[in-house]
Amino acid sequence: MPAPTQHREAAARASLQHRNRRAPRGRSTACAALRAPASSIGVPSAALQLDITPTSAATQHQEPPASAPLQHCRRRAPWGRNAACAALHLRRRREIHRDAATSGDERRPTPASPRSLQHRRRAAPASGLLLHVVAPASAFAEQSASGSHTPCLDNPPDLTAAADEAGELVRDLGGLPAYVTGSRSSTRAIVLASDYFGFQAPKLRKIADQVADDGYLVVVPDLLHGDPFRDEAKISFQDWLKTHSPVEAAEKTKVLIAALKKQGVSEVGVGGYCWGAKVAVELSKSEEIQVAVISHPSLVTVDDMKEVKHPIEILGGELDQASPPPIVHQFEQALDQNNKIDHFVKIFPGVAHGFACRYNASDAFAVKTAEKARADMLSWFNKYLKKHQELSLHES
Repeated sequence: MPAPTQHREAAARASLQHRNRRAPRGRSTACAALRAPASSIGVPSAALQLDITPTSAATQHQEPPASAPLQHCRRRAPWGRNAACAALHLRRRREIHRDAATSGDERRPTPASPRSLQHRRRAAPASGLLLHVVAPASAFAEQSASGSHTPCLDNPPDLTAAADEAGELVRDLGGLPAYVTGSRSSTRAIVLASDYFGFQAPKLRKIADQVADDGYLVVVPDLLHGDPFRDEAKISFQDWLKTHSPVEAAEKTKVLIAALKKQGVSEVGVGGYCWGAKVAVELSKSEEIQVAVISHPSLVTVDDMKEVKHPIEILGGELDQASPPPIVHQFEQALDQNNKIDHFVKIFPGVAHGFACRYNASDAFAVKTAEKARADMLSWFNKYLKKHQELSLHES
């Protein structure tokens, strides 16, 4: 072999070795492809180029099983074998797709259980929660201002529907109309604050009757001053919300509670749904009540939780977009910082916002979930209101 030819080949080998030593790992497949053309290993060049595209950050945690051989080669194999590994990967992918087409198996990952979903959401890095860390009130206001869909208005109740009610309408109770049910002689009262659809909602009154069966005087006040939100309203939801403040409603409820105490009530619990959850939280910052329960809350913030003075239970839904599980767990973390306040947090799997009081009555799962939510609420009230009642009896 002539000397000039030997020198050219030696120079080419040295240049290739230099590229192998200095090139980042992600480029090794490209270097191997330069040494071994795709045609020499039976793989079309266009197909091989698909596998040398850098993996984006968004897909790094969602690698399909078929990519494992290639990923392994990139991490562990010597540089010179990457082209062969890429070819093996492509052939393996074709085999998997052929087998899937034959068997009908789409090879989808097994769905995670609700419990594991909760665990992953709680353990997710902060960067993964940026969309949910925004205060619910701000996010909700922005959503309303843009005219986009809000889950708080899903599945509205029929306020004209006749219902079998055990209670009665009181025109003036502490300055507010209210649906009142249960024992009038009871010294323990429960106040239920409604969502945006008001105190006339049939399912809400049914819940009140069921809670009253456990020995409570239950009051569902009209905190929207006769003006619940309606789809046919002539004003936007944002404008409607400006004149229906839950903070102002909480102040009105304090007057109602004072009226109940004049009638002999000594212990008061408050339950709030959606908009009413904000009312309940505001009351839990005061001395007027002893215990609170909020279900699928809206407008509640983490800062609110830092001011809570009484035991509180939070019931959320896995699919709730108004207060998604990451937000609910932030509420829990805020409450954890105050060892003096007892609290309980529960996420119901597979249900969206409104699951406790605006559920679909024809859906057996939805009905069962709503019943569990009511039972959890009642159990929390019993834990504190009946406990206080027993202590009073012993002291007397």
